[in-house]
Amino acid sequence: VGFTQLASSISTFELITLLNNMFTKFDRLVDVHGVYKVETIGDAYMVAAGHEELSKHDHFERVFKMAKAMMEATRTVELPDGTRNLRIRIGIHSGPAYAGVVGEKCPRYCFFGDTVNTA
Repeated sequence: VGFTQLASSISTFELITLLNNMFTKFDRLVDVHGVYKVETIGDAYMVAAGHEELSKHDHFERVFKMAKAMMEATRTVELPDGTRNLRIRIGIHSGPAYAGVVGEKCPRYCFFGDTVNTA
């Protein structure tokens, strides 16, 4: 929330440091909640659950708890001005998705489908 304005008001180094600090906190939460980190694109951080046996039956609960934990973790991220008032927007969607490895150069395990796009 307000990322574009924030990004234009701080240096590139400060922006990368901020995102690294926040995403590192999120990465630790991935293991706690048993979700899969799909990817990061700019300031977006995407996770999935239910695509494998471990989370097949409680995928929504895992993703919901992850989302709540992300909001809590965000409150501990310090902005370059020393404040801790960073806010994030979270989208959750449930439904069919397809996953697979694509590409030959730097192949990636990717998720596809309207469910992914909607979230």
